[in-house]
Amino acid sequence: MVPVLAVENDEQALAYRWETRHGLTASVWTRDAHRAEHLAAELDAGTVFQNRCDFLEPALPWTGARDSGKGTALSRYGFYHLTRRKAIHFRRETP
Repeated sequence: MVPVLAVENDEQALAYRWETRHGLTASVWTRDAHRAEHLAAELDAGTVFQNRCDFLEPALPWTGARDSGKGTALSRYGFYHLTRRKAIHFRRETP
């Protein structure tokens, strides 16, 4: 299910963002790149699309915000999520 909501203006759209506890993906439909950038910065979502909602880019992380997504897939960040680093330090001489 995908919720689609018509709004009167950007302020109303941004007010609705708090009506859900999810934040996986948002899609902003506008030809104005500056407007899309402003809305993307304000939206609490792991992924924000402009004029689309159906594309995965392997170089970009697939992640969520709030109750959507507790980890990351795709990109190097997805790799980091699936691995665990370990630090090892050996002292060769004893004091």
